[in-house]
Amino acid sequence: RSSCESTTRSTATSARAVRMAGDALATVRAAVGSQALDQEALRNVLGVEKGEAELSLLYGETPLESVAPALAAAEARLDAELKLKGDGSETFLDIGCGRGHVVLAAAAARKWKRCSGIELVQAHVDEANKAVDKLKELESDDAFASLPTPASAVDFLCADFKSNPAVVPLIEAADVIYCFDMAFPPELRRALATVLSRYCKEGALVVVTHTDRLPSADFVPVGQHFGIPMEWGTAPARVFRKTFGAFEAWLAQHEPQLQNVGIPKELWAKACVKLIEQRFDIGSHAQFAQIDGESGMVMIAQQPLDEAEEVFVVDHCLTFQSKDDAAAALEQVPHLRERLLAMADADAQEAEASTGAVLDKVKGLLASYAVVADPSKPEEKTDVYYMLDEIGSRLRRRKTGIAAALQEGQANFKLVPIYSFDHRMAFSLAWPVRDVKSGEILFADHEQGWDLDQAQVDIKDSVEEGGSILPEMKEYSAQAALTALIAQSREGDASSPAGAEAQDEAAGEE
Repeated sequence: RSSCESTTRSTATSARAVRMAGDALATVRAAVGSQALDQEALRNVLGVEKGEAELSLLYGETPLESVAPALAAAEARLDAELKLKGDGSETFLDIGCGRGHVVLAAAAARKWKRCSGIELVQAHVDEANKAVDKLKELESDDAFASLPTPASAVDFLCADFKSNPAVVPLIEAADVIYCFDMAFPPELRRALATVLSRYCKEGALVVVTHTDRLPSADFVPVGQHFGIPMEWGTAPARVFRKTFGAFEAWLAQHEPQLQNVGIPKELWAKACVKLIEQRFDIGSHAQFAQIDGESGMVMIAQQPLDEAEEVFVVDHCLTFQSKDDAAAALEQVPHLRERLLAMADADAQEAEASTGAVLDKVKGLLASYAVVADPSKPEEKTDVYYMLDEIGSRLRRRKTGIAAALQEGQANFKLVPIYSFDHRMAFSLAWPVRDVKSGEILFADHEQGWDLDQAQVDIKDSVEEGGSILPEMKEYSAQAALTALIAQSREGDASSPAGAEAQDEAAGEE
């Protein structure tokens, strides 16, 4: 009987906790009902005035009811000793909080010492504070349930997280940080990771909504991706923890490739950090040099480089599977023709030539690798072609032209492709294979062509169900999708009564 009573009491307590959380969320919903959606801020984001979209500011709120399950899903990925206490001793922070809905829903989900939000747009912060003021009123109303975290412990700061020192105490104190960074461009995600690496305390948890890794070697991924239901679908989310062990986790996935291409072991740790953090820093050790009287350029060392002392990440400017894919990219990606022709030392006027003619001009820049999704079936491979960026294309040995005459003899660099499981795309790694003097021309042997024997890359663990094995163009695709979404929003505004009225007024003024 005692056991049954205990079980009954426990079940009743759990049900009461769920009911109280639901009641608290209803209180938050009543508080945010006092908010207005700032149309001026939205117009700025949608680029109505300037004609282009600021996608990093694209506004979309996480539904209130999705926050508690997201926190639970994040915590479920932690080992028992790392679970949150939930006793009011911990701090929650949302970076890019908008009107504060996630912060307020987190306050309703559990007891925190403090719930804070950082937002760049002042109009959104004003609306968030309006909801806090309303919440304080509702706390004295018996018709509404109180929150585990009182309104007095909720605050918002209007600041740029990249440069405003006022954000530092908030980040330093945070135990859990949430950032909806899905629309952040790569450079903004790197800036976010830099700030978090610098100021987060050891053990802090960071939840981001991006399929790529948080670009910082100070954070270790915890568990697999999970989904956060949004009004438009499901956002991918992943938890990272600031702690040691990033290199070991990275090496477990990438060591076969490192051994296969012959990267010296003493460079593995540096390669790990630079790939995770997307550090393209070869420009601090080398520079472009114009060949006298010629259109070609080479790379020269700005300082001495010892053999196997440093490793550099080199980007790929284009990745494709067939000539049709490459042709489509040339048609769709702005300025890609001119960029490729410049790297091939071809006349810029040839950008007006046919797509086939442009591809023929730049075929000497090509390299390739093979993707194998199932190691037990190596014959079922996907051939992948790519073109190195401006630095890589100058670093590789030229077969023709004036540069070829300057790159005679033994190569002083090695240049190899590597598939990053963290970013689900390929880069190249370059490192000196002999001592290099300052001012010496840098070049690496790097075979090119349409028909090559490719190094095979096993990416089984990085291919998500229903996902593409070639996500290199995902950034372009994501930007294009968001731009299309913005265009639809504008059309919707124009077709709505308010939008039609505004258009009529504009026509009348004309």
